[in-house]
Amino acid sequence: MSYQKQFRKLRSADLQSKLHRFNLAHHEMSHFVNNIHNYILVEVLQSAWTVFLQGLAQVADLDSLIILQKKFVSDIIDKALLGDHQKELYKLLQKLLNCVFTFTLTKEKYVYTSAL
Repeated sequence: MSYQKQFRKLRSADLQSKLHRFNLAHHEMSHFVNNIHNYILVEVLQSAWTVFLQGLAQVADLDSLIILQKKFVSDIIDKALLGDHQKELYKLLQKLLNCVFTFTLTKEKYVYTSAL
């Protein structure tokens, strides 16, 4: 019997409730990852780039350009939670994102492929 036929036979209220909660959890995880992505793009990169371009207009020599570039990189590292003083938060975020990744792989492997 194919997986599709087996899956159709298991349509009970309990299973639907569990699948619904499973999908809700996946949706919340996706929302979290999207928020992290948008934070990095908008709050970190775009704002740092705007400050860099404003500073670039005031650069007079190579030394001031190098200082501006170092500040640009430093600001990105700090705001992206990659600095030395944010190691614990970075590790926690990395573990959380790894859990999301594992959950997504599991869902794709066992739910989507078996439902087809």
